[in-house]
This record gives sequence, C-alpha cells and structure tokens, in this order.
Amino acid sequence: ARLTENLWEEGGAKEESQRHAEIFRRFLKSALRVDVKSIEYLDCTRFFVREFLDFCLRSHPAAGSAFLSLGTEGIVSRMYEIFIKGLTSAGIDEGKLEFFKIHVACDDAHAETLEKMMLSYAATPDWFNTCRRSMEHALNIRLHFFEELYDSLETYRLREILEGIRARESLAPILAEGTTLLHTNLKARQVVYENQ
Repeated sequence: ARLTENLWEEGGAKEESQRHAEIFRRFLKSALRVDVKSIEYLDCTRFFVREFLDFCLRSHPAAGSAFLSLGTEGIVSRMYEIFIKGLTSAGIDEGKLEFFKIHVACDDAHAETLEKMMLSYAATPDWFNTCRRSMEHALNIRLHFFEELYDSLETYRLREILEGIRARESLAPILAEGTTLLHTNLKARQVVYENQ
C-alpha cells in the first residue's frame, strides 16, 4: 500500500500535468529549451535505463528494495540539491526547478518506504551482503552514467571539428581556386585546446 502511494505521487495522482515525468519534460522545454521529441539518447543513457529496469525486474525483492532505497531514492534529495545549486549558478530561473524541488522534499519518504520493505526481508540468508551489493550496484550504474555523460559533454564542442577532419575537409580558410595557403593570421584560428 505504501509503495502504491509512492507510485500514485510519482504519477501525479489524478492530475496528468503533475506527473513527475511531465514536470521533468516541462523543465527540459522551458529551462533548457530542449525539443523533447528530437532527443538523441546516448548509449550511456540507454545502458542506465536498461540496467535499472533489468535489476528491479529480475532480482529478489530484498535486493530490489535495497537497490531502490539505499542506492537510488536515498541519494536523490542530496543529489538534486546539488543540481539546484548548479542550475541556479548557471543562470536557470529557480522557478523552473519544480521537478528537483519536489524530489528534494518527497524522496526521503519514498526511500523510507522502500527501506522498510528491504528490512522486512532481514531474516533472508545473506541479507546484509545482498543489500550491500545491490546498493553498490545502483550507485555504480549511476556513477558510470555520470562519467560517460561528462566525457560526452567534454567532446561535444569538438564535434564539428572532428566531423570536418573525418570528412577530410581542410581546417584552413577556403581560398580562391589554384592558390596555396602558406600562412594564416593566427588571430583567426579556431582554438581546439588551451591550458594555463
């Protein structure tokens, strides 16, 4: 019943506009100006979703509830506080961060519900190790996702340059036909990397 209550809250109760997935879509559209219908998902995103679903569907309930309580819901509040701080520092209007604020407020209660489910299996053989491994697995999947996401953001700004290189296009300016570039103004160059 408590789990159903959590799902009811996540689903927005009777208000479709209050579904957490819908609130997140609004955040993407209004705060980040993302066209949600044309999102190209990275492989790390597909892996993250698939691993979460597979583990929850195929695991013993003790493992699944530990995975979701300790390794997922239990960290959301703190993690989303960091997101809020970062997004507001990047100039995103705090009024557009409803999705994250809701989860800071309610996910501790959701984690507690799942934790009680996990504790109800405490008499199961090797329960503690099962729960610890499940929690670590959830945290490692999220860590892998964030590391891959960060790596893709680092290389995103170089994408056009790399595509030009792969297409064997010159990085030099286009000159009149029959001319050879011997020297170019260094102030006109495109900087690929800088360090101090």
